[in-house]
Amino acid sequence: MNFNSYIFIFAFLPLCLACYRIVASLHIGNDKNKKGTLLKLLLTAFSVAFYAYASVRSLVLIAVSLAVNYCFISVSSGRQLSAKQVKALKAVCVIFNLADLGYFKYYNFFMGSVSWFMGHDYTLKSILLPLGISYVTFQQISVVIDTANGEIRKAPLLDYVLYIMYFPKVLSGPIANFEEMEEQFADIAERSKWNAERFYRGAALLILGMGEKCIFAAWMSNAVNFAYDNVATLSFGEGLLCMFCMPLSMFFDFCGYCDMGMGLSRMFGIELPVNFRNPFKTLTIVAYWRNWHITLTRFMGKYVYIPLGGNRKGRARMCANMMLVYILSGLWHGANATYILWGALNGLIYVPVKLAEDARKRKAKQAGRTYIRDDFGLRLPPVKRFAARLGNYIVNSMMFIPFMASSLAEAGVYIKSMWSSLVTAISSGNALSAFAIREDYLKVFETDELWYVLKGLHIAAHSFAPALCMVVIFGITFAAAMLSKSAQDIAAKMKINVKNAVLLGALLSWCILTYSQVTTFIYVNF
Repeated sequence: MNFNSYIFIFAFLPLCLACYRIVASLHIGNDKNKKGTLLKLLLTAFSVAFYAYASVRSLVLIAVSLAVNYCFISVSSGRQLSAKQVKALKAVCVIFNLADLGYFKYYNFFMGSVSWFMGHDYTLKSILLPLGISYVTFQQISVVIDTANGEIRKAPLLDYVLYIMYFPKVLSGPIANFEEMEEQFADIAERSKWNAERFYRGAALLILGMGEKCIFAAWMSNAVNFAYDNVATLSFGEGLLCMFCMPLSMFFDFCGYCDMGMGLSRMFGIELPVNFRNPFKTLTIVAYWRNWHITLTRFMGKYVYIPLGGNRKGRARMCANMMLVYILSGLWHGANATYILWGALNGLIYVPVKLAEDARKRKAKQAGRTYIRDDFGLRLPPVKRFAARLGNYIVNSMMFIPFMASSLAEAGVYIKSMWSSLVTAISSGNALSAFAIREDYLKVFETDELWYVLKGLHIAAHSFAPALCMVVIFGITFAAAMLSKSAQDIAAKMKINVKNAVLLGALLSWCILTYSQVTTFIYVNF
C-alpha cells in the first residue's frame, strides 16, 4: 500500500486518524501510561495491517527477524552477561541481520556474479524480497549495537515493534534512531492531544510531498524511462536531457515520499528525522551528501566509518574508509553492479573534495580564524552561487547514468550512443544536429494540464509547442529543486487561512487524479 493510492487516502488514513483521535480523547483517569499503551497498540496494529496489505509473507519474515533481534536486545539489556559475552552475542546478531539481508536481497546478485566470473550459467532463484528490508535491517542493527554498547538501557517490546513497523517510515525511511522515536512514544499520550496547527502543517506537508511524488517525479521519470527504452538510438541532446532529468526524478520521488511520511507522522504528533535538506542547492559533493539521504549518511558514519577507524588512523586509512562507505552505500540501494559503480564514483569525487575542505579548516585554524562552513553558498554573490550549484548538479547528473541503468552494459550503450551522435554530427559539419531531440521524446513532456493551457492560448497547433512543453515542464521542476524553498519549509511557514487551504485541496485533487498514472515508488524495495 503506497501513500499515493486510493485505498490509503480514502480508507486506511481516515480510519486510522479517526480511531487515533477517539482513543486520544478517552478519559482514563490520570493514568497516562494506559492511554499511551492503547495509542501505541493502535498505531502498531495499523502499521502491521499497512505492511500486511502489501505482502503477508513479507510480514511473517519480518516478524521472525523482529523476534530474533528482540531476544538479543532483552538478554543484552538485562546485563546478566559479561562484556565479552555481550560483544560476542552482538557480533552474532549483526551477522544474522546481514545474512538475512544478504539472502533475500543479494543472493541472486552474488551467485550470478560468481557464476559469471567462473564462466558458468546461473538460473535465478525465486526469492521473496520483503518490502523495506534494508530500512528494517539497518534500524534493527542500530538497536542491537546501541544496546550492546550501553546507549540503550531499555527497549519495551511494544515500543520496539512500533519503532520498526511504524507505517509512515517502514517503506521509505528515514532510518530513525531508536532513542529519537522512543522518547516520543513514551510521551505519546501528551503528544496525541489535539493541536490544530500541528495537524494542519502535517497535512500540508503530506500534500506537498504528494505533489513532489505524483507530479514532479512522474514528469521526470517519464522522460528518463523514454530515454532508456530507446538507449541505443539516443542523440547527444537526448542523452543530456535525460541526464539532467535523472537527479530530479530520483529526488522528487524519494524526498516526496519521505515528506509524505513526515507529514503523516506529524498528524499523529510524532516527528520523524529530516532526510533531505535542499541537496541541489549545495556547492560541493561533500555538502550534497550532508543534505541528501541524511539518515543513511548518519548510519554509515556511526556504524561503519567510525568503527573502521574514521580519521584516527592516518589520511590513507581515512580515504579508504570513506571509499568503502560510499561503495556500501551504493550496494545498499540495490543488488546490481550499477549501484556499486554509482557509489564508487561518488566516493572518488567525495574523497579529494573532503580532503580539500579539511585542508581549508586546518589553514583557518593555523591563521587563528574560525572556519565557517557554507554548504549552500549563502555568503557568495548570487551569480557565483548559482554557477557553483549548477556545476555540482551537473556532476551529480553524470553519476546517475549508471544508477538509473538496468546494467553496466546499458549504461555503456547510453554513453556510447551520446558520443557517437556527437562525433557523427561534428564529422558531417553540423555539430548542432547532435542536440536534436526527436518529436516522440518531446511528446513525453506534453502533460494533459499544460496541453490544455496551450490550447487555450491557441498555440498548441504550432510546431514549437512540443519543445515549449519540454522547456516549461523541465524548467518548473528544475526551479523547484534549485531555487524554491523545500516542502518542509513551506509547510512550516505557510499561513493558516482559507486561501492556502483551498490551494492545498486543489493540489490534493490534482495528485489523486494522477494515481492511475504514477509508477511504483522507486525506493520501495530498498
